[in-house]
Amino acid sequence: MSDLPTSAMVILRASARRYETASDSVTASDPTALLVELLVDLDLSTVDRFRRSFKSLLHEASGARPAIGDLIVLDLSRVDFIGVDGASALVDAKELAAGYGLELALVTATRGVEHALAATGVSQIFTCHGTVASALAFGSSHLGALTDLAY
Repeated sequence: MSDLPTSAMVILRASARRYETASDSVTASDPTALLVELLVDLDLSTVDRFRRSFKSLLHEASGARPAIGDLIVLDLSRVDFIGVDGASALVDAKELAAGYGLELALVTATRGVEHALAATGVSQIFTCHGTVASALAFGSSHLGALTDLAY
């Protein structure tokens, strides 16, 4: 994937996204979700960095509430592989988000990700979507700006 050592890689990128609404006008009070893109495969070499980065992201994002709303969309569309340790880390991330009062939804756009989550049983505990747009549409039923962040 990259020649950089894992510790030097940016593995998460986060930004606030407004929910899709029927209204054409956007106001500062419109609810947002936190979109987090995972930029690397989630395996033994990256799982600890993911856990640390996600925890740091949640800690920082919690100070921006209610601006981030009640939903985190974790976009896995750039991910080709998730190992067993990675699937476990996703479960931990969901539990950590719940501790902050946030729902964690996944974008599982690749066959490899969908297969890994199904094989480990993890897909049964997540709300999974094929696209970011469908995840944000799901989020519009929830209540609810961060600047772009990288971890």
